[in-house]
Amino acid sequence: MVEKLLASAGLSEKESSMYLTLLRSGMQPISILSKKAKLNRGTGYVVLHSLLAKGLIVKTMKNGVQYFAPLDPQQLVRYVDHREKALKHSRTELQASMGLFSALMHPLSAKPKIEFFDGQEGARFVLDHTLTAKEKTLRTFMSASDLSTFVGREYLSSYCDRCTKAGYVLNVLQTQENVSCFITSKREKREIRHVPDDLAFPISMYLFDDMMAVISSKNEGFSLLIQSQELAGMQKKIFDLLWATHKN
Repeated sequence: MVEKLLASAGLSEKESSMYLTLLRSGMQPISILSKKAKLNRGTGYVVLHSLLAKGLIVKTMKNGVQYFAPLDPQQLVRYVDHREKALKHSRTELQASMGLFSALMHPLSAKPKIEFFDGQEGARFVLDHTLTAKEKTLRTFMSASDLSTFVGREYLSSYCDRCTKAGYVLNVLQTQENVSCFITSKREKREIRHVPDDLAFPISMYLFDDMMAVISSKNEGFSLLIQSQELAGMQKKIFDLLWATHKN
């Protein structure tokens, strides 16, 4: 249990072992700490200095020997807070610099036309990718209950909030389903039009730019990102035809 908590905080297995050894042993030299943590001295030295850099322990000298001791465990919370802020800052800088990385990419190594993703995290990634669209109107064939079950209701609600804050208009074709974040809302720039139950589909599909984002039900558990000007264009025309003939 404790090891899992430390892993979730960003500590490696060796760092976790050494940190717990420090908590149990108090101030000790490298030789004793390494032995108790079942690490060789060289590895113990590296791990201890890694924990030192994370601000979780302190080092002192006694008679020319290095001793290490743990700081108050509350430092773990401060370390996680700092790590989260650093990651957010890195993400912002990376996002702002995507043009530089794209310019470096060899034209023959461009991303695949079809990308496959497995499981819930893959589905969430694909759903989030729709919020990178240059077009501000997202056309969506929606199976709201299946999507909610697959990615999680709270996550889907968060997605809807982010979609609204980013200024996207969401046009949705779906059957009559009771999923709160997929109801018509002028304030949230979302319009739902209902198709007959015999047109019900378990897969959701977002159309934007030259992309199709496809998310299956939880039963099959896959998602796709398909980049094709022709295919996306054709699907948009099909959507627009159904949209025009299913006014609520």
